[in-house]
Amino acid sequence: MNSKIRSASVILCLFAIISLFNSCKKNEPDPYYVGTWATEDSITDGDQTIQVRDEMTFTKDSFTDMFQLYDETTSRFIDYLELKGALSVSGSIMNLTINELGISSFDPITGNPTGVITLYESGTSGFESIFGQINQPRNFSLDFGVSGNIMSIKSDNNGDGDYNDEGEITQYTKQ
Repeated sequence: MNSKIRSASVILCLFAIISLFNSCKKNEPDPYYVGTWATEDSITDGDQTIQVRDEMTFTKDSFTDMFQLYDETTSRFIDYLELKGALSVSGSIMNLTINELGISSFDPITGNPTGVITLYESGTSGFESIFGQINQPRNFSLDFGVSGNIMSIKSDNNGDGDYNDEGEITQYTKQ
């Protein structure tokens, strides 16, 4: 066997092994938390009540969190605030790091959000400006559990060591 044929055989063999390895890897099921999960609630501020929707999408190693406000004039939810970042999971703990964020532009006449969001990467002035306005650390952890199509997310918002306070446990439904 000449050296060109032998080299081609070795390359084909390596290609077959790599293809087999990659095809086996693709058949691994996604972790049970992967998918889009949503919850809806109402927030009352004085005499005004606003319907809100929080839609979280998880991949194996990233997340997107879209916070939406209900627009009565269009009878639909409008994108308001978006967070994106890295995700790691250890047991029932999700560790999240915000790498991008954006907030909706506003209609100059009505003052209402348009739903058009420009995302800014961490380290940019746009990111820092918006991040200074939200009450969220860049790195945070959530305790979570999934039962059927319901994900329960626990967040110790006031740092008192428990999840017993209002708003610290939220139920999301798989979409």
